[in-house]
Amino acid sequence: MNSNEKRSFNSERVLICVRGIPGSGKSTFAEMMARRNIDKILSADMFFEDESGNYEWVGEKLRYAHEWCYDQVEKYLLNDTPRVFVANVLNRERDVREYKELAEKHNYEFVSVIMENRNQQVSIHDVPEENISKMVNKFSVKL
Repeated sequence: MNSNEKRSFNSERVLICVRGIPGSGKSTFAEMMARRNIDKILSADMFFEDESGNYEWVGEKLRYAHEWCYDQVEKYLLNDTPRVFVANVLNRERDVREYKELAEKHNYEFVSVIMENRNQQVSIHDVPEENISKMVNKFSVKL
């Protein structure tokens, strides 16, 4: 495609990664944008919730939580869910690339949205400030 050609965008098959530090409003934004009973919102945090919605984060299981989230996203893409939102930190380029490649594999558009934390919100999951600082320092933005 040359620079004069316009690329069409199919908003009915799109994977939207909502990225940002804990407390920046990723899940809230996804909930505002998603259409009820049509679109799907997923996050690695969901792995740590029980059936009653109680949340217990276990650091040693974080890798499994992200693998679970990725697998769930692929399941919904395979089921032709119109719009799938991923609300995760995704602070490294390789994290974003994995989802972009997954979208391409299943013929979905891909969008990356970065949530700024301008209102100095606090993580609802009590992520320690030290951990948040590390995430901020690793955050990669491709402009």
